[in-house]
Amino acid sequence: MEPVELLRLTLHDEERTRALAAGLGRELWAGCVLALAGDLGSGKTTFVRGLAEGMEIDDHVSSPTYTLMHSYQGAGLELFHYDAWMEGRQKAVLQEGGEGVLDTQGVVVVEWAPKVAQFLPEKSLQIEFHHRSENCRELVFMGLADPWKAILDGLSERVAPVDES
Repeated sequence: MEPVELLRLTLHDEERTRALAAGLGRELWAGCVLALAGDLGSGKTTFVRGLAEGMEIDDHVSSPTYTLMHSYQGAGLELFHYDAWMEGRQKAVLQEGGEGVLDTQGVVVVEWAPKVAQFLPEKSLQIEFHHRSENCRELVFMGLADPWKAILDGLSERVAPVDES
């Protein structure tokens, strides 16, 4: 099945981005894969920091650009934060155990996911980040309706004020 657009939001500051992500982090389950795409500075790592807050992770979350992957233990689930930006990461993700992590009891987030899209499960939630202005970001959520649509609908209602234009 092809992923469909499930939600499109315009968020006018970092606080709203983190709040939305924290809400999503509270809804995740073992085996979830989030595939993030967007230019440098578009808010991907900020979003992951919010996810970590929602997953009750106390550690500081930083971009794994030069280390491939960081892992963080939450209250119930472990967060595996990958970065596929650098050349050759497709092979590195698989050679360094990434393929096995996709089958673990944690949550996997991949920044620059289009570079490794062929390795990600069909039920991944794809999130595109678009820079609209200095503080404004548009997020587009794509995936299979089941299981993501109900979760995203609930999040968009709780994270206010949000401009959906």
